[in-house]
Amino acid sequence: PKTPKPQNPKIIRFSDYYNKYNMSELEPRVTTFGTQLNASERKWMIFCILQSNIVCATLYLNIVSFYPLYTDQNYGENISTTMIALAMSAFNLSGLLCAPIHAMTISKMGRKNAIIFGILLVLISNTCMGLISLLGKDDWKLFFGLSFFIRFVQGYGDSLTMTTNFSVISSNFPDQKTEYFGYLEASAGFGLMIGPPIGSFMFGALGFAWSFYIFSIFIAIDLVFIVFMLPNTLNQESRKEFMQQGELIPSFGGPEAINKSLINLNGNDSSRDSS
Repeated sequence: PKTPKPQNPKIIRFSDYYNKYNMSELEPRVTTFGTQLNASERKWMIFCILQSNIVCATLYLNIVSFYPLYTDQNYGENISTTMIALAMSAFNLSGLLCAPIHAMTISKMGRKNAIIFGILLVLISNTCMGLISLLGKDDWKLFFGLSFFIRFVQGYGDSLTMTTNFSVISSNFPDQKTEYFGYLEASAGFGLMIGPPIGSFMFGALGFAWSFYIFSIFIAIDLVFIVFMLPNTLNQESRKEFMQQGELIPSFGGPEAINKSLINLNGNDSSRDSS
């Protein structure tokens, strides 16, 4: 009997793997909400999101190295260290109190508009922090009150932007969101790391006011990238589309709404398994 000829082993090409997992840059990628993003839009989206995350994290600690020193030098007799700590912690207090309303804000404004609104608040408040240096030494009450209020507004814009960034990644990269969540955390850590040394260097070289003005220039550049490079389709992902996809379980929808969401989720999972 004739011996069968040995078959050549199947060669696995990288292009086959690339197309299997829908990573081809020639075809647009369908997101969770049915919108299509090409490779260029995905790259710019990731760039804008990571850039805004770094900026927001930088502002979290950029004043920690020079704000107490400046306040002590100019208002040390009237503003205590406890008041300084309160003014600085207003940033965190705002994020804590306003976090529950971010979901409603994002659903009404759209994701891109929410990021623009948050960065715009951060830009205005950061510039106002530099302007309060125009107050005299006798205006210590106004200085403290404005510092607290401005940092509170800045914390709201900061937390809104960072919350929306995670929402954008979760909805537009459902298969890679774990990886991109890591990138977001790394960018936030990078911003926290470079904030104090940059702030200290600017304060020593340029003074209190210009330390904030230079940061405002960087924030404005980030805002320009977001306005022109972030896809407008992010604003089309409304709360209604969230409910249709079963990705959001309503807080006050009752058992029927929750069961409907779970059925949608199970249906999506079973369709994926069958495919």
